[in-house]
Amino acid sequence: MRSYVRDLGGTPRIRDIVELLAADRTYYVRSDGSDNNNGLTNDAAGAFLTKQKAIDVLAAGVDLNGFKAKIKVADGTFTGTIVFKNVRGYAALGDLTLEGNTTTPANALLSYNTAGFPITANGLSSVWDFKGFRIDNAGNLFNLFVTNNTVLRIGNIESKGARTHSHFTIQNESVLQLIGKIEFVDGGSSPAAFNITQHSTAECINQPIVWSGTGA
Repeated sequence: MRSYVRDLGGTPRIRDIVELLAADRTYYVRSDGSDNNNGLTNDAAGAFLTKQKAIDVLAAGVDLNGFKAKIKVADGTFTGTIVFKNVRGYAALGDLTLEGNTTTPANALLSYNTAGFPITANGLSSVWDFKGFRIDNAGNLFNLFVTNNTVLRIGNIESKGARTHSHFTIQNESVLQLIGKIEFVDGGSSPAAFNITQHSTAECINQPIVWSGTGA
């Protein structure tokens, strides 16, 4: 929503009006949903179709106001790319979560065919938790890109297929924190699991990193 306000000099200005959360919020994404829905109920009539729509709604129209927001993605195959964004009112780790199936990540499949980065976190002050997905990019180059002073936390993620570059690229003073199991599936011929450059780090404390399938 937008409202028109007038400053003391009489010049019209446009100001964004955002929702202040009064409780934790969950948005739902389903393969039978629609981006014309409001995302607030876990059925075809209420859920969003794409993960990006849910991220965009949070970024443009919500202030967390001390509460948490989760985007819950149902089992299925999803093709839309993901660009994580800042959200007003972000205050602490765990405030923002994009979650698929943390028990069986392969059931929430992110399927791509791109030479670019299908999942990007770039220049963020908000920290997202990203967990419970299998990522499969037939484009072969990359699966995940974290850059420009960004922290992203991932867990219960499966990265499938051989990459001609790397599965996860972290650069320019960024941090990838592993908060759950990471499995590289059929990726034994990849030159690198992690490509970490320009004063960046990947942090893993007591979390398993597993190679499985072809080339393991």
